[in-house]
Amino acid sequence: MTRPNPIYLILPDLRWRFSSLRSMSATINIHSLKPFAKNHDALNAMPSAFISVSLSAAGDNPTDLAGLRDCVKGLERDTLWHPGAVHHAAGAMLFSAYSLFTKLAIKFIARRRGTIVKTSEDYDLTDYAALEMFIDRFVARAISSTRKPLAVAQ
Repeated sequence: MTRPNPIYLILPDLRWRFSSLRSMSATINIHSLKPFAKNHDALNAMPSAFISVSLSAAGDNPTDLAGLRDCVKGLERDTLWHPGAVHHAAGAMLFSAYSLFTKLAIKFIARRRGTIVKTSEDYDLTDYAALEMFIDRFVARAISSTRKPLAVAQ
């Protein structure tokens, strides 16, 4: 059985802000998300974003990129939740945390993609500037869409 890719879900508690993008640890897998996202009426009524973390986002392989889009379409189909914004982050190859079998499998996949990796090193492939820009834009749009006009005193 294949282990699902971790994902991040941002919901609009706009008072909360990432203090360090590198220390985000609220990962859940897609199977855990589906029951939560089944509350699609509430999620669709508020600003929401979906951040998929997958090594497929690290490259420009058309098949990998299509797979990322298919993942989001499948989530939308299965839950009827349509996030207002989607971002694909590359994530990392954390060889220090992998079993021998997983190390060899990831190394093989990387080599098939033309990348040579050392299983004695970890590789962080996330473009944190792009992720931070995505989050900043999402939060700005969410704040402006939920801001209520102030009554004008007469």
